[in-house]
Order: sequence, then structure tokens, then C-alpha cells
Amino acid sequence: MNHERALLLAEALESGQYKQGYGHLETHPEGDDNTPRLCCLGVACRVAQDNGLEIDVKVKDHVVFFDGWDGVLPDAVKYWFGFDDCNGAFVNDHEIDGWCALTDLNDAAKYDFAAIAQIIRENWELL
Repeated sequence: MNHERALLLAEALESGQYKQGYGHLETHPEGDDNTPRLCCLGVACRVAQDNGLEIDVKVKDHVVFFDGWDGVLPDAVKYWFGFDDCNGAFVNDHEIDGWCALTDLNDAAKYDFAAIAQIIRENWELL
């Protein structure tokens, strides 16, 4: 993963700007406070977009699709960050607490954004 862009993602995750969500890159739920919810890779999509990457964004049934994808990174974002995998998998299946991808840490293990940001900072070369 590109180190400079890894730091951009870590900083965005730590910023408090995004509310964490699960199962999709980004959702816009009804009710509550109507605040969009993003998984860590949804934040990656927004960071890439905010830094000039053109991504087609569509919303259908409260789910945001980035270049047609709603659960994993679209290729454009994957390549922009230099991820090896569309799930943010660790190279050679390196495990962190038994998990092998950022999607696992976000959705299954329920790591918060601060913990995921720290993992990105410490393991960017494996992503």
C-alpha cells in the first residue's frame, strides 16, 4: 500500500468525520440522525474521491455504490491506494488477532476506526 495514502486513510478514520457502519461501503439509513455510515473501506473511497479520484457514485435503497461496488473496493480505489486486494487483505494472509482483511476487522471483529487506523499505520506494507 502507498505509505502516504495509507496515512491519509488513517487520519480520515481518526478524524471523527465518519460514522462507522457495517456490511456495505456506505449506507444512508432512514431515521436516527440520517448520518451516513461507512465501513473503513467506504472511508477509503471518500478519501480517494476527496483527493481527485473520479468515482461514479450512485445510491440505491439507501446503499451507496462506488463504480458499481457496495461491499468491496472498486478497482480504481484499490489501485489509487495500492492495496493488494479489494478487501484490504494482508499480504500472505498475515493475521491480526486471527483476522486477515480490513473488511474482517471492521465487519466481523467490530474494531473501531481508531483501532483500524492504528493497524493501517503499523502494517501499511502488508496491505
